[in-house]
Amino acid sequence: MWRRVIGNTPSLHNFVLGEGSDFGKLRNATDAKVKQAFIATCFEVMTDGSAVSPLVTSTDIEALTTMDFSKAVAILCVREKAEFEEGGMGEHWVAIVGRDDDAGVYLVACSYTNHSYGLNERQDTKTGRFYNTTIKVAGINKSTSYPNNINVIQLVPN
Repeated sequence: MWRRVIGNTPSLHNFVLGEGSDFGKLRNATDAKVKQAFIATCFEVMTDGSAVSPLVTSTDIEALTTMDFSKAVAILCVREKAEFEEGGMGEHWVAIVGRDDDAGVYLVACSYTNHSYGLNERQDTKTGRFYNTTIKVAGINKSTSYPNNINVIQLVPN
């Protein structure tokens, strides 16, 4: 049993660098579960001792179009084809913190944006959350994201 667990556990270094891991036949399903558990664990650590606890659930691209961002955010990995307001930024993880339905864009918090394009922080009037780039709602699709790795994070009172 331990051989199987250790053999299927990705190197944290490879995981963080976005190189992923190879789980064999169940790669996609197992990979999604591992990443969701990793995200949940990170939020548990960050909220330890606070008045809230994280609730992490998977979702799909379609659900993002109607999601209530006042109660949650979404974390997902985008592919190189994804085009943000500044252009492409390569494959990496981003947080969608809101949606501007009039403009047809998601409001995105992305550390790479500040690194490459400078500080362009704005605040969403609906949620009060800060974001620094946008992506068209139609810009999140199967060719620009990993649809099995979209996680919704809610903070619920203890």
